[in-house]
Amino acid sequence: KELILKHAIEFIPGRLYLMSTDTIPEQHMNISYVCPEQHFAYLNFHLDFGPNNLGQVIRFCHLINNKFASEAASPSRAICVYSSKRSDHCVNAAFLLTTYMMLAFKLEPTTAIAPISHMMNSYVPYRDAGYGPNTYGITILDCLNGLYKALRIGLLDLQNFNLAEYEFYEKVENGDMNFVTNKFLALATPKVDPGVSYNPNAKYYGSIPVGSASQNKYFPNMRQYVESLIGGSSANTAAAAPAETPVSQETSRPHTLFSAYRMDDLIRFMQERGVSTIVRLNNRTYPSERFVECYLQHHEMYFPDGTTPTDTILQQFLHLAETTPGPIAVHCKAGLGRTGSLIACYLIKHYQFTTSTVIAFMRLIRPGMVVGPQQNWLQSKEREMLAQTPARPLAAPFSCLKSSTWDQMDIFQPPV
Repeated sequence: KELILKHAIEFIPGRLYLMSTDTIPEQHMNISYVCPEQHFAYLNFHLDFGPNNLGQVIRFCHLINNKFASEAASPSRAICVYSSKRSDHCVNAAFLLTTYMMLAFKLEPTTAIAPISHMMNSYVPYRDAGYGPNTYGITILDCLNGLYKALRIGLLDLQNFNLAEYEFYEKVENGDMNFVTNKFLALATPKVDPGVSYNPNAKYYGSIPVGSASQNKYFPNMRQYVESLIGGSSANTAAAAPAETPVSQETSRPHTLFSAYRMDDLIRFMQERGVSTIVRLNNRTYPSERFVECYLQHHEMYFPDGTTPTDTILQQFLHLAETTPGPIAVHCKAGLGRTGSLIACYLIKHYQFTTSTVIAFMRLIRPGMVVGPQQNWLQSKEREMLAQTPARPLAAPFSCLKSSTWDQMDIFQPPV
């Protein structure tokens, strides 16, 4: 055992190791192997190769703990996480294992990566999902820092995380969407129902008659709900807020999963989850009237694909997010680049993320967010956004925050 693990990196003495090898590891009765690329392969868009998304992180943590539980009667048996020596395989294995250490043992990021700190420069940085050269690298430590910060301040709750819902709705056929904090629903552009052609120059009144009983059958009191939250001028309400009160991420979300690929089903999804507003950043590919007829606010903030927003659009988006109660939906063509750029600015402004940590955090939730020159633009906006951090936090209806469950989180606690 000691000879086989001679060149492995020890994370837990005698119990947990990390190793890269060009050959299949030698089998031993006291070593149990885990190969992340066999179980948790990253599905790339173009030239990107990670980091693994939140669902894979959670499943990896449970896999390691299940290994520990099955070996509880054999304290001399070790778990070895191994990868090939391919650069992307190495960095993903290291990322998953260090994230496990952080979550399972409530470690700070620098402590979690301590066993590999001497070789951090050998790990290739993560890159964006574009075709061009990598102009902004994200490190393993950036990923851990972003996730750690989100958990500590209450932007993310893994103790009550709905993994089944997350993995269901990230699929294209079910909507291709993710909640990035409880404030933003990031999604690809909504699809006109199959078989329906849409002429953006023609007036469209939708398939649901305005004023019909079925118009809002999934959330019949949406108008009253929104008006009660706004209570008049939302801008004045936000300005008068004395302090930020954490709110729950679970906004009456049902456990029944249904595909939200069709537009009517997407509207149902939004209504059931209290999403009152949708922002379109790309060109018109569907009739906005479909949303408006169902008492959902629809906002146009177009800028070209692959580019960065003007200052006017940025401030318009920030104001909307800061004065709209509850979650808002944001989309561009794929729901990655333009969508991620604007959401990132909001998170930097209100929660003091750095550019690298906010990009890393968002890509853990929705891989591929912020693409190409948008990364460098975001870096150039970081100081400006931090300078705009309000003296008083947002009030509960407008906030991203909920009560942090970090200190109580035990779902990743190892059995040994």
